[in-house]
Amino acid sequence: MSESLGKITLDLKDWNRQVYGNLFAKKKDLFKRIANIQKLRDFSGSHHLDQVDLSLRQELEDVLHHEELLWKQKANVTG
Repeated sequence: MSESLGKITLDLKDWNRQVYGNLFAKKKDLFKRIANIQKLRDFSGSHHLDQVDLSLRQELEDVLHHEELLWKQKANVTG
């Protein structure tokens, strides 16, 4: 039983690192990528860049939602 508990604890820690550990880096990267796409759009006006921008913004919304959940969970644990 304790061996199973130890294994699931390690698996959950790995999952947490993969999902939430990369959350802040991913958010920073998305902001940078969106800014670059917007600069390119200013010069080219490409429809493709509009689609890329929309896709990145949707991805950012997901990341921001996960970040909000993370902070709510942390507040509940410490509160």
